Amino acid sequence: MAAVPIQIDGVLWDHAQKKPTKVSLIGQASILGLSIGGGPIAPPDTSPPDGGEHPAHPIVLPPDVPPEVPPNTPPSSVVKEAGPGGWGYYTDANSALYAAYRPAEGGPK
Repeated sequence: MAAVPIQIDGVLWDHAQKKPTKVSLIGQASILGLSIGGGPIAPPDTSPPDGGEHPAHPIVLPPDVPPEVPPNTPPSSVVKEAGPGGWGYYTDANSALYAAYRPAEGGPK
């Protein structure tokens, strides 16, 4: 059974002598039935998307090769428009290229 050490500081009230006493309780806290184990997260009759190799959301990486920035591209402009659920390329105020992800219509589910 998994357990964690705890300390509880408090005051006990003595009804007979009508005075408080400061106390510290030190022990172990555990949840019955909690254990280190494993097993499938998804129900056994389903398979993870993409063969279970990696999560599709929220980790989405841009393509490895960014597009070439045409000469004389003004700052803060669109180099390649992002489609829904895809990556677009833009230039910032210093004409540096950066990628930005555009979520699919309707946003995350």
